[in-house]
Amino acid sequence: MEITTAKQFNQNLAFRPNASGTPKTIAFDDLIKKAKEGGKGTTEFFKKSAEVSSFLSWINDENTKHKEDPDYPSPWNVDTTESGWPSIYAIQGNFQFIIELTNIDKNALKPGSTSEEFDLEESNGFTWNGKHYNTFGVAEATIYHDSEVFNTTNVALGVGGFLASDLLLETAFVELLKPIISAFTDAISIGLQSAFTGIGDASELMGEAFSEALEGVTMAGGVAFLGIIVLTAAIIILTELLDFPMYHSVTLVNLTPYYLEWGIHATSGGTVIGNFPGKGTTKNPYIPAPKTYKPIGQKSEIVVPQAGFGFTNKNDEWTGVEYVLHLNYYEDDSHKKKVGSLAILFDIPKIGDNSFYAENGITGNWEDWEDDKEGIDKVKSKTYAAPESTKVTLTYNALSGETNGPTEGEKGYYYSSMIVLES
Repeated sequence: MEITTAKQFNQNLAFRPNASGTPKTIAFDDLIKKAKEGGKGTTEFFKKSAEVSSFLSWINDENTKHKEDPDYPSPWNVDTTESGWPSIYAIQGNFQFIIELTNIDKNALKPGSTSEEFDLEESNGFTWNGKHYNTFGVAEATIYHDSEVFNTTNVALGVGGFLASDLLLETAFVELLKPIISAFTDAISIGLQSAFTGIGDASELMGEAFSEALEGVTMAGGVAFLGIIVLTAAIIILTELLDFPMYHSVTLVNLTPYYLEWGIHATSGGTVIGNFPGKGTTKNPYIPAPKTYKPIGQKSEIVVPQAGFGFTNKNDEWTGVEYVLHLNYYEDDSHKKKVGSLAILFDIPKIGDNSFYAENGITGNWEDWEDDKEGIDKVKSKTYAAPESTKVTLTYNALSGETNGPTEGEKGYYYSSMIVLES
């Protein structure tokens, strides 16, 4: 198919997720090691996440003001990469959020061409829903803290066809790419609004924003890669919802080679106020396995996926928070070969110490299992057996009483937990 107009380009554009998460560096390994200890270590992990959340909240607030009054400065600054491709960034203090198009090879979109420079799996393209897309570059969204990568998301850019020669001219091609960056900022705005108000499924709303901005762009494999934005759900102490008397924020770190399909059950006394990846990302929401990614001209790096869940006690002064998180382990994202399952219980009573429990092979009867296991392990950290000889470590920042909230000097019933899955 020959593409001759910008509208045809947008309608035949597709994004394929490559990697999303935190690079597995020595600093990251040390942070997770301490977080697994529970108590202060878990507190420090969530404190760092809360700082990033404040930065994203600032972007959200400033962008809202800009939309209400175009004369008010936008938090986003338009720029270009060293190679001349579109990019955009926001800076506050020692935080940066950069979205850029890299590794662009417009020659891959010439009729009959195959790029040999594009160093990604299936470098000559990918297929989604029976349609082939020719890859021509990468979109990367990265949050930096003190020049260290906190989270990065990388997606391949593909087009279902080849470009007419006049669209391959340098100036015309750059103009084709600019709406992609604009679509990212539109989607981010929607995602942040959802994440910080708890209204709607952020991932689903972001996907809709992308489709609207780019007139029907295809999200190959769903829009879960946009979780770089809604990862704020990992600390989900939503600044707009601080009237709730009790919170439980959970971050799951997947260091196993398995794809994890998740579900939440038996939420007695509590309610879910946010999660990533959300149900709008795919028919069966899952947390991907770590992935090795090699940007062109750079060293290979392992990107570790994370997921965040947030719960409150329904603004009820008499009840606590109790629920079961269920994980199905699959060999890959096709969900064709299930290799095991794991049930995790968190029980935060209104009176008494918090507890948790994890058990391999549980697949149903959630309420009975919950009733049977509540109150067993009242500790800040414990490691349990998990499917396929893996293990899972659960933590609490505190077992009872008030703790420090997301705002300096604030106290409340803010509990946070790690779920660290390892081989």
